[in-house]
Amino acid sequence: MKLRFYYYVFLYLAPGLTSAALLQQGFQADYSLSRNDFKIGVAEYRLYPQPTGILIYESTAKTEGLAALFIHDRILERSYITLLQTGLRPQKYVYLQKGGKETSSYQLKFNWSQHKLLNTHTHKTLKLPADTQDMLSFQLQLMKTLQAGKKEMSFHLAEKDKISAYHLKFKKEMTLKTAIGDLKVVLMEDHHPKDNDVFRFWCAPGLEYLPVKIEHLKENGDRIMFKLRYFSSLPKRVAEQ
Repeated sequence: MKLRFYYYVFLYLAPGLTSAALLQQGFQADYSLSRNDFKIGVAEYRLYPQPTGILIYESTAKTEGLAALFIHDRILERSYITLLQTGLRPQKYVYLQKGGKETSSYQLKFNWSQHKLLNTHTHKTLKLPADTQDMLSFQLQLMKTLQAGKKEMSFHLAEKDKISAYHLKFKKEMTLKTAIGDLKVVLMEDHHPKDNDVFRFWCAPGLEYLPVKIEHLKENGDRIMFKLRYFSSLPKRVAEQ
């Protein structure tokens, strides 16, 4: 059992802020991670917009509580993203896993001029669809898509060893109890008919559609859950470092 397995399911995520303010000034969002209602860790996300226009989106996942006695993996990720009027374009994605029985790392390099993706894990170059996102950038693209008033989002996701197609659809609006209070949310869902896996994202308009809860229902009945436990917009001087 590895933290990497649970963490990947997610890689499938302040009142009064103006439109796109979070993408301009940065933010911090921390989530608790559980499997079948048993807490196993936390995932911490940081967005640092740069003066050059590049977004640096980082995440760290680690075990907590009893799970930390058995699982010691620590997953570090970083995505370099260009923010365009038409959407987000990842330029490079870096992955590092350490602390457990094995250490592994790889990079995804996006060559948009030649429509090619270089994967240092598979040592292959793949054709790059125009709507491709990486494991971090897609979360920001989902926020931007919902901010534009759209109810669906189709995209390709560059994963460790392949590029897969996803299609998120609006299901309903509701109020959700969270660690930072009751929030109005919209529920977005992706259902893969081949394996019957279901991914759900509860996105809060008051936080510019930041996902505040993410659920992965597997065909075997397992349920992996991410729940927001802390949020803060980063001071500008910190975000630009």
